[in-house]
Amino acid sequence: MMIVYFDAVAARYRSAKYAGDVTLFAGVDAKYFHHAAFWKHFVLGRVRVNLVAGEHRSLISQAHAAKFALAFKQALREAEAAAGCSAIRQ
Repeated sequence: MMIVYFDAVAARYRSAKYAGDVTLFAGVDAKYFHHAAFWKHFVLGRVRVNLVAGEHRSLISQAHAAKFALAFKQALREAEAAAGCSAIRQ
């Protein structure tokens, strides 16, 4: 009986949109998917999409980790600059 209640609550739940900006990373296999348009349903701020080496299931694998780390570090630097701070070191 409790499971039915929780299923009903979950089915009615609608989260509020996130008020900030979002940076997401997608594998090159997703280059034709409209990530920004999809995520705008959940985000009030800017949606920035970074296409990185690899595919959805492999973009943080050992083969692509170094390139992903560089892209991620650059995104962090840009976020810090926009926020007016500089916590990331070289």
